[in-house]
Amino acid sequence: MITTTLRSILNLKDSLTKLGQSDLPIKLSYRISRLVLLINNELKLFDENRSSILDKYKDSSNNISPERIPEFNQAMDELLNIEVRLDCDQIELNEINTSKLSLTAFDIINLSEFIKFEVDGLN
Repeated sequence: MITTTLRSILNLKDSLTKLGQSDLPIKLSYRISRLVLLINNELKLFDENRSSILDKYKDSSNNISPERIPEFNQAMDELLNIEVRLDCDQIELNEINTSKLSLTAFDIINLSEFIKFEVDGLN
């Protein structure tokens, strides 16, 4: 079980997509695709709630008035900080040849909650 926040899931999306497009062993590809499905379900719920918050704070011209921005930001922060439990375990990448992967330092930071990276015996 992985416990994270919606903010982390949003940060993870592009990095996970990049990893999912890599040529990986079948077992690892399956585990990553399962994680993608779990993440996509959470993102769908996030989008629904984000839309509700936008509807609540926008005016008739579909803008958020300057005096309501602090309330809107607070509501969005509250949404982004919601804790989410994903029914999966952290995925280990030590079982593959990581020289085939092309990930940036930011990708690794975004993925580190969900993927355990081990390179040359270091983690």
